Amino acid sequence: MTESRLQKLRSHEARLQELRERLEAAVTMFKTVSFNEGNVNFEREGIVAALMAIQDFLRAEGFEAQIRHPIRSMIGALGDADEGRRNPILERRTQDVPHGRRPVSNDDAAFRGHAAAVVSLFMNSGTKLREAAQKVARALSQHGYFFSDRDDRDYAKAIINYRKSLMAGRGKNEVAKKVYDSVWDCRKYGHNAGERLLIDLVEKVKKVSKPPEN
Repeated sequence: MTESRLQKLRSHEARLQELRERLEAAVTMFKTVSFNEGNVNFEREGIVAALMAIQDFLRAEGFEAQIRHPIRSMIGALGDADEGRRNPILERRTQDVPHGRRPVSNDDAAFRGHAAAVVSLFMNSGTKLREAAQKVARALSQHGYFFSDRDDRDYAKAIINYRKSLMAGRGKNEVAKKVYDSVWDCRKYGHNAGERLLIDLVEKVKKVSKPPEN
């Protein structure tokens, strides 16, 4: 075995050991009896810690962001629950939810509304629709956020369709609507508003994807 392959194997084993230790710590947290002290739900915290450990392991092993996306979505849903916000992922399916469609978390809804509004800001400064959507989609995908779980999806087209739905009043997600209106209102800051708000969106996405500090 070459020195390079041996080093890779050692790194992999070290990551596996770290994963095991973090999962064991998560189990301990999950079993903690809180008696509702400080309104801390240790079972939920334990689940989030376990999911974060798995997500970080997969990231370190080189798994694509799209593969890790379901885990990140569940982490976001549990975060919503911890803040007292409703999240479709954790709610019972109702008849008006289209079968097979992935529920959208509040974080996802905010990101989508923000992205759609940034496209509008770029267009307000003279950029073509397709070019603006491609710019936003490219910036988001570089940091692990995608508008679709499908590998073959045209992400720029997905943003265009989502924006069109919001502007036509067909989008039913109140979080996305409010964020869109708030970001679109920033057009008063001038022609560079699109660039500034895109940077702001990317920073928010990076915070969600950022591994926890030790």
